Amino acid sequence: TVKPKWLVWCALGHLEWQHSSPWHYKNNTNEYGYLIGVKKRDCITPGLTMGYGLGADRSDLPAGHHSKIHSLLPSCDNSNINNTHCLQRFGASFPGAVRARSPTSAGM
Repeated sequence: TVKPKWLVWCALGHLEWQHSSPWHYKNNTNEYGYLIGVKKRDCITPGLTMGYGLGADRSDLPAGHHSKIHSLLPSCDNSNINNTHCLQRFGASFPGAVRARSPTSAGM
């Protein structure tokens, strides 16, 4: 039996919009919102993509929280264009994702 093929991609860096400026209270200004560039080891939800080929089912994909998936999967071999069953990180084109954070976002 042929093992169904899948691959996971993870952005190394992203832009993150925050709802309040860290300088708002210090400088007593009306400035709200700021955009920062972030590089992380783990995978953020908007920067995580799972691809799977014909014959594969969602149950064939690796299970795990987006922030831990990088530690559960082997890294892809960049010299092999036929990689499967591994994590491919991409970061040459920054940002790999854009994430908006607000007081109602998870983790805030």
